[in-house]
Amino acid sequence: MPFNQRQISRRKTLGLLGASALSGALIGATTLRVAAANSPAYDSSLPPISHGINIPLWMDQPDGDASVPSDAVLTLLYRFGFASVRLPIDPDRFAVGGAETLKAQNDLRQAIDKLLWVGFNVTLDMHPQGEIARALKVDSSANASLITAWKNIASVAKEFPHQLVYLELLNEPQMWRDRWLPLRDQLAAILRFTCPRHTIIWGANKYQSIAETVTCPPLADKNSIVAVHYYAPLAFTHQCKPWGAPQDPALTNLPFPANLNSPEIAKALSQLDQTEATKLTDQINAGWNVQRIDDDFAKLADWANATDTKVILNEFATLKFCADPLSRARWTRAVRRAAERHNIGWTYWEFDRGFGFMDSRLSLANIDLELVAALVGEAS
Repeated sequence: MPFNQRQISRRKTLGLLGASALSGALIGATTLRVAAANSPAYDSSLPPISHGINIPLWMDQPDGDASVPSDAVLTLLYRFGFASVRLPIDPDRFAVGGAETLKAQNDLRQAIDKLLWVGFNVTLDMHPQGEIARALKVDSSANASLITAWKNIASVAKEFPHQLVYLELLNEPQMWRDRWLPLRDQLAAILRFTCPRHTIIWGANKYQSIAETVTCPPLADKNSIVAVHYYAPLAFTHQCKPWGAPQDPALTNLPFPANLNSPEIAKALSQLDQTEATKLTDQINAGWNVQRIDDDFAKLADWANATDTKVILNEFATLKFCADPLSRARWTRAVRRAAERHNIGWTYWEFDRGFGFMDSRLSLANIDLELVAALVGEAS
């Protein structure tokens, strides 16, 4: 099916939101595709899974306790201009066998059916959260379980058109390269046996950063795309993160762009201890601006061209808990534009949790329209 970039301003975003709130019903895929056909042509130089959105909590819960978005929310995401969905999947239920795996396969089949019917392309992202995730960090003892899970997922994926469903080997492989590269190649070969024409997506260990990616040998399979994640500068994108070590309260409401003379930065530095002040200063000096972002993606594009590798940015985002909303939108727009300028597709992480722009996946209330416009608004 054709993919199109729907141009959307803040006013148009409000219009779409109003229309969706009034209808409250799922609009058929045929109607949506007709509407998309009347929009400006989608940039065919980008991967067809560009302009994407991540939807965690649906298939990545080890206990199967899924949180499925409402039909109205999925419709709104599509009408906003998101063309694809990255669907994180936990492998535990797919590796255990028996009735539990059969149910997991059926749940996945239904999820793909729903997403394709709305009009999305779908990436099946192996995203361990449970027992296999913990084991993978330690040694290779979980490799067999991961392989079993992929075989059971691939047997579902093969039922769907290869142009619409993509297979992502492993999210942020938490292992050193001497372990990851052989496993990467083994997983790709196994998927090729069941899904000979589906596109494979892979990433560098451990966090799929640009720095890790440009020193990683590409997958030999030419029907593949490398996925990168981008969260720089981390002190900006992860303000008030609710996990790990508590952050200093001075690291809130930070601006973007910024430099050492920015009032908010100077105030934060005056309140931080020496260790934290040094960390923030180093991130500022590394570049806390649009140019640094563009330079990072230029480096990635150079590597992609030199290695003849297709690239997708399938995670980038900022936490909303204590960030300045306008700075958050500026950073998001800058990353999206840099990726597109260098022919790199993108998928945002995510839409209704800490990094998102909606309060709930079940209703259309309280949407950050500035952030939506930063993602799917006019490119210029």
